[in-house]
Amino acid sequence: MHRPMPSPRPRPAKPARSPTRNEARRSSATTEPAPKLASSQDFVVILQQKTVCRTMFNRIGLFRAERGLTRKALADLVDVNPQTIGFLERGDYKPSLELALKIAQVFDVPVEIIFSLEPFETISTMLQGKTGT
Repeated sequence: MHRPMPSPRPRPAKPARSPTRNEARRSSATTEPAPKLASSQDFVVILQQKTVCRTMFNRIGLFRAERGLTRKALADLVDVNPQTIGFLERGDYKPSLELALKIAQVFDVPVEIIFSLEPFETISTMLQGKTGT
């Protein structure tokens, strides 16, 4: 008493869907040739033309010590975490423009006195220059 399996019913065809916004944009866009891929030589030229990730030097520790401020006290004055001040002093972080300006304002000096893209002259070198004159 074995009955044969009924054949599967054919599935109705899916209704046609309208294209998505991205598909419509792609199809309506003018076809332009694909941009040429840059060679490794092109990248070398680009890197030589641009400065990549320069080091920023600062005198935060010097000014903080001179004013007798702890990292926490300075952090409270500029509204950041005390660890941020430590990261800045060590050069692990670069400050935002806003933070650099706030720090300069606390010490009442121009921002370029505290921050520089070039290494600062050491105190001993500065003192030797003054005594030699």
